[in-house]
Amino acid sequence: MVTPMDVALAGLGVWRRQMQSAAIMGMRMSGLGAAWSMPPSEALDLVTKSQAEFAEASRRMSLALLEQTIPHRPDRGQGGGDARV
Repeated sequence: MVTPMDVALAGLGVWRRQMQSAAIMGMRMSGLGAAWSMPPSEALDLVTKSQAEFAEASRRMSLALLEQTIPHRPDRGQGGGDARV
């Protein structure tokens, strides 16, 4: 049974991941604007490889929403249904 605390912790986990992603993307965009030190290979990855990864992540999230499941994250293993990961 899902409790209000489970919902709150799931929301907190989503918020935390969004803030981490926003911070990383902010640093990368600063690097593209020469305001943050980053190697040239990182800039090349941002404009080539990252686009395909973003499209794949969006596709997987859309499927997960349609199936009402937690998507598999390659960096963390198989999602087990616990939103507090």
